[in-house]
Amino acid sequence: MSKLMFPYLTKDVWSWTPEPEEQIRLEQLAQAQPKRKSEWVWRGFFRTQSGPMSRREVELKASSARLWLETILLDGPRPAKEVLQLAKLEGFSEWGVRRAKKH
Repeated sequence: MSKLMFPYLTKDVWSWTPEPEEQIRLEQLAQAQPKRKSEWVWRGFFRTQSGPMSRREVELKASSARLWLETILLDGPRPAKEVLQLAKLEGFSEWGVRRAKKH
């Protein structure tokens, strides 16, 4: 029996009989359990080796990056490449400096 594109109506009841292979596949799909995704864990913006930093530590690090950026740019504009190299020497990440620039 070939597959029907649309089920047909007999005696006021919609009926469809799948082929044996199709029936087995449908039963397997019904029994299959979806894979469970791992739980989301908040990790924070800044991380240390022991885990996420506390809110106070984050604020201190962000404010120190802002203050450092202000002092570096006090004499006037500098090339971004130079500022990022100086930041790396001081222990600030590139994205920490970019975040300090925005805020």
